[in-house]
Amino acid sequence: MSDALIGQILQGTYRIERVIGSGGMGSVYEAGHQRLNKRFAVKVLSPEVAGSAEALARFRQEALVTSALGNPNIVEVFDFNHMEDGTPYIVMEYLRGEDLASRLQRVGRLPLAKAVEIFRQAAAALHAAHQKGIIHRDLKPQNVFLARLDDREDYVKIVDFGISKVVGSRHAMTGTHELLGSPSYMSPEQALVKASLVDLRADIFTMGTLVYLMLAGRPPFLADTMPDLLFKIVREDPPSLCAVSPDVSENVERVIFKALAKDREKRHATMEAFSQALCEAAAQADDHAALLAAAMPSEMLELDRPTAAGELDELDDSTLPDGVQAADLDLDLDLPPVDLHEEPTLMRDAGPAAPDIHQEPTLIQPVATGPHLPDEDARDAPDMDLEATAMVDTRSGQAEPPPRGRVPLWVAVVALALSLGLVTLVVLRYWL
Repeated sequence: MSDALIGQILQGTYRIERVIGSGGMGSVYEAGHQRLNKRFAVKVLSPEVAGSAEALARFRQEALVTSALGNPNIVEVFDFNHMEDGTPYIVMEYLRGEDLASRLQRVGRLPLAKAVEIFRQAAAALHAAHQKGIIHRDLKPQNVFLARLDDREDYVKIVDFGISKVVGSRHAMTGTHELLGSPSYMSPEQALVKASLVDLRADIFTMGTLVYLMLAGRPPFLADTMPDLLFKIVREDPPSLCAVSPDVSENVERVIFKALAKDREKRHATMEAFSQALCEAAAQADDHAALLAAAMPSEMLELDRPTAAGELDELDDSTLPDGVQAADLDLDLDLPPVDLHEEPTLMRDAGPAAPDIHQEPTLIQPVATGPHLPDEDARDAPDMDLEATAMVDTRSGQAEPPPRGRVPLWVAVVALALSLGLVTLVVLRYWL
């Protein structure tokens, strides 16, 4: 069918140019408008299923539901019609980009910030659908399209409302015991084939599986057979996210796992509540990491001043910036003890060198004076008198005598005058 349609003009308006993609229900084509310089996507129902009344009803419902939603994060539908042979088709907006499945296949998994950005847009679209009584029921990576619109990347568009459920509709399009949805991402109530229990919280569970997938690079439930997969969805908890994704905090994991609760009553009440909780948890994780990064160079370590003995042991929350706790630092400084009586090794040059004005100031180190003690006698040597030290220039290796106190000149003059006066008084008294 794909080759036969290329080049045809539908209803004198849409010229079919190429195949974009194909699936079990039909194919999607790129088409150009005959009178407008505009591109469209045309979804055509496959002839193999076009004879099914149920397939036709779902195809028509997809067009009606999608066009009625009118949300910027849901693909826009412009027309629904039939070809001359009776084959139905839907005319939709043409999107440039890739779906979430292709993105994850290319990059593996996404950073927390990017995953939350995609989730937030998808959640807004689904919340708008839920408010109009429409449940998607078939959320999966292939149905989350990351479009390029103008200068914006990864603008989310939710597609394929073909098996959506309209709450309150008198005409049920699916049987009560029919398994609907993509198995890896369906909710426990869908896995148990309980159509009466499927409500908006089924979409919340499925969105939880998609967020997990984006962060972990794998679905939360994996199995070799369909029965084992459905059993895990209904009975088992997914592996921890924190163990596989380093930027996922416990708060973020807690919000996602609440959406993945087996009991729908324990999930987030609405998609909006789920979105708000996850965005807040992610923001707290980002702020916390930023505070730690900002505090480490100056406020926490303060390498520009000497650290008093025991000061690090007294570090508590009051000395840190707001939002940073001492427990988060996990400082474990295993420093060797310093022996103040140990004689430092002198580094001597071969000879004097010209001074370098760009060289860092020379450190002056204390060294004990007196006879040199052999290494084997160092253990028995008495403690040195720290006051009897010489100052050693580590560049020249020459010892300088300890600095002596200097008396100001005026003090010496006054002392000399007083001494002369006292001598004069003694001599005069003796002679008189």
